[in-house]
Amino acid sequence: MFKLAQSPEFWARVTFDLQTDDGKRVPGAFDLRFKRMSVTALRELSEQQRDSGADDRAFLREIVTDWRGVADEDGSEVPFTKDGLDGLFERGLSPAILAAFYRALPKAKEKN
Repeated sequence: MFKLAQSPEFWARVTFDLQTDDGKRVPGAFDLRFKRMSVTALRELSEQQRDSGADDRAFLREIVTDWRGVADEDGSEVPFTKDGLDGLFERGLSPAILAAFYRALPKAKEKN
């Protein structure tokens, strides 16, 4: 049974590959919590961001609310902050974060 009521936020897995100093690709992953938005609200936010000339990072700052599985150099869990989120963007992870958000959205079954 489909329940119409849903939580206001949801978790999604972000997966990516980072290049090391010696040129190898190393896989990584963590989880982000996103605001759950109606189709209308999502469209409006996207249009606002586009009309203002903002990039994907501004969009993501609006919808990402928490993380888990993000650690510092010593392996200690790092608490979520917007500055920390900006640090992920600076590492080039905004495309992977955006992809995780859209992968998590419900999709209708496609016909072959």
